[in-house]
Amino acid sequence: MRIELRNARKEFKDGKNNTITPLNDIDFTVKENDYIAITGPSGVGKTTLLNVIGCIDTLTAGEYILDGSNIIDYTEQKRAELRNACFGYVLQNHGLISYRNVFDNVSVPLMFNKSVKRKDYREKVELALQNVGLQNYGQRYINELSGGEKQRVAIARALVNDPQIILADEATGSLDYKNKIAVLDVLFKLKEKNKTLIMVTHDMEVAKEFANRFSFTKEGKLKRLEN
Repeated sequence: MRIELRNARKEFKDGKNNTITPLNDIDFTVKENDYIAITGPSGVGKTTLLNVIGCIDTLTAGEYILDGSNIIDYTEQKRAELRNACFGYVLQNHGLISYRNVFDNVSVPLMFNKSVKRKDYREKVELALQNVGLQNYGQRYINELSGGEKQRVAIARALVNDPQIILADEATGSLDYKNKIAVLDVLFKLKEKNKTLIMVTHDMEVAKEFANRFSFTKEGKLKRLEN
């Protein structure tokens, strides 16, 4: 799926009624199977950009063309369906339910997928766990896992609906070196499955592993970094 943002602008009002513009007339194109890292100072617009791309948030102005369709005027219901079908989201703090087991956590996106029957959950969850190297972990509880294992469960959850695009927001930010390498290995192997990966990171060593790198400026602009 091809992503195109044209003159993309996002504005917020702060508590003093000032206007904050994290996305300032951005033109940004992501081709199918691209692997992209986005860096920049805290608070500039990296997460906002992911939220717009992933249909969690909408633009104030501009166009968002996804696979040839302008989704700027989609209803919330239509965007929710698109979000669940096309995108997998990986958070820095994994966002798992600590008192539930791995199977239950990974299966959550399937509950919102009307095309998947409950009897098919097990096959899909087991495949997702296999893809992240956590076979036979389904009955383990989240509070029994290491930080790296939790993040791999979060990636499995992002993959369970077989989305084309993976959005990773500081997916390695809270991990030690060993677990960071393990998680990156899982993410980079997704390229073999023709997935698209857009990853926000503060870690320049991580960003250097990506062929396509961009950086946000404090003015809300996005610029390509040279390799």
